Amino acid sequence: MPEVENHFRSGGSYGSHSPIHFSLVEAMIENELKKAWAMEQSLDILDEQIERLAARAKHPTVGDNAMERNTVGYMTLIAKLCKDKDELYQKLAYIDECINLVKDPVKREILRARYVCKLSRKATAKKFHYTEVRISQLTNEALEELNKRLHG
Repeated sequence: MPEVENHFRSGGSYGSHSPIHFSLVEAMIENELKKAWAMEQSLDILDEQIERLAARAKHPTVGDNAMERNTVGYMTLIAKLCKDKDELYQKLAYIDECINLVKDPVKREILRARYVCKLSRKATAKKFHYTEVRISQLTNEALEELNKRLHG
């Protein structure tokens, strides 16, 4: 994953990485990870919208005037939604690449549980058979490791 590391070292999304800004950068990484869950939800919504539009394009209602024009409009909108969906998948893949930079597989899975699956600290602790405090420690260690890997 050198491309992920190079992206951040070259001033990618997070900009400056001086030690003074360590906690700020770490918080920014955490915020990016938190977006993963919202992206998953957005993908579900896009799938539903695409399905509804495809059904309307195949079977326009009686009130649809200029049926052919409406069908073309539906298909154009479906194409845009599919493009949005592809962009979300790319962002999720990038987040997954970042999570994979964490060496410890348990810490990686904790990050996925907390940020991709949006499990609470309590639910994550139960899933991994740790205390909530230990989950917080492991999460912070993983975020610190990501910061070091991404920002040298």
